[in-house]
Amino acid sequence: MKNPLSVFPQRLRSRIPGVWKSMVDLESEMNQWLQSPFNSMEEESRFGYAPACNLKENAKEYTLQFDLPGVKRDEIKIEVENNRLTITGEREEKKEEKDSKHFLTECCYGSFMRSLALPMAVDEDKIDAKHEDGVLTIKIPKAESSKAKTVKIH
Repeated sequence: MKNPLSVFPQRLRSRIPGVWKSMVDLESEMNQWLQSPFNSMEEESRFGYAPACNLKENAKEYTLQFDLPGVKRDEIKIEVENNRLTITGEREEKKEEKDSKHFLTECCYGSFMRSLALPMAVDEDKIDAKHEDGVLTIKIPKAESSKAKTVKIH
C-alpha cells in the first residue's frame, strides 16, 4: 500500500501533525505484518529469480503453490530446517536459435530460491509435496494444538 502522505509536497508533509503521521506509519506496518500467516517470504538476491507463489489456508492446512514451468521434479529441492521451508532449483533456458533476434523475453531462467518461516503451529513431519504440470504444490498440515476447540460451559 502506498503511503498516503507521499501525495503531499515535502514542504506540506512537515506540517502534518505528528499524530496523523504516526497513524499512517502504524497502518502501513500493520498491513505488512498481516499479509500472511507466514512470518516472511524471501528470495535471495544471488539467485536468478523467485517463482510466483500462491498461499491458501483452510481449517486443516496451508497450501502453497509455486509456478515452475519447465522445471523437472528432480531439479527441485525442498528443505525444512529450524522452522523454515526453503525451495531451491534451477530453470534452464533452451537455446535453439539460428539467425533469430530477441525482441522480448519475459520468461525467467536460472537458479531460484524461495524461503519462508513456518507458523509455529504446523506439523513439519507431515508436509507433503506434489509436482504436476509445472506447478509445485506443498501442503503443510496445522498442528493439533492450533485447531479450534469447543469448550463446554458447565
